[in-house]
Amino acid sequence: MTQQKLIVIIAAAAIASLVLGIVIGQRFFAPTAQDRAQQQRQMRVTQDRETRRQVEEAHARHRIELEQARERHERWEREQKAGLAPEERELVFGDVDNRVDRPLSYFRGKLLVANFWSTMCVACISEMPLFSTLPEYFAGYPVVFISVSMDNAGQARVRRFLRQHDLIYRVNPIYMDTHRVLRNHIRPHELPVTMIFGPDGALLQRIEVPVNWTSENSRRVIMQHMRRNGLIQ
Repeated sequence: MTQQKLIVIIAAAAIASLVLGIVIGQRFFAPTAQDRAQQQRQMRVTQDRETRRQVEEAHARHRIELEQARERHERWEREQKAGLAPEERELVFGDVDNRVDRPLSYFRGKLLVANFWSTMCVACISEMPLFSTLPEYFAGYPVVFISVSMDNAGQARVRRFLRQHDLIYRVNPIYMDTHRVLRNHIRPHELPVTMIFGPDGALLQRIEVPVNWTSENSRRVIMQHMRRNGLIQ
């Protein structure tokens, strides 16, 4: 037998061994009908768990909304019994991201700087990027900054507006006048308006012009309010 024939025989044997190995592997390691049935059952279990989770989350959101509606009704009844005029009622800020109402009393103990704006307000568009720099600048201080939309068009339009102006991640959470209480204090033609509240909820200052919130003067005003109200030394 020549060397060439020997090489051919060895190569053929190797190929045959490789093919046999593939066939045996497919036979022993390919999923059986039982394996496929088990996989399908596992997929159904996973889908059922996900469905239950979504249903539980929906029920939880519904319970929260019902509780908020009950609180709003009780607040309205108290205000009616007290004979409060609309402008005397407690301010309520609607946190539409977390689906919760934040009354002014929620921010007690800290300085609250609330900037009121609208998508129809040209001056607001220029002021908002400047106002959005304040939380980072005053990080660690006892002060809260919120931007409150006074729009009537709904949160979808507000979110779209913020996204178009690259503000969606700066204005977080989004607050709106969901209870139509804030408009008793602010008229659309007055926007933008910034109101600074003390730690006891008292109105300290009302600013009815656009402000350059990156300036030293504007930031000094906030520091002064914190000092005068004993929040910092």
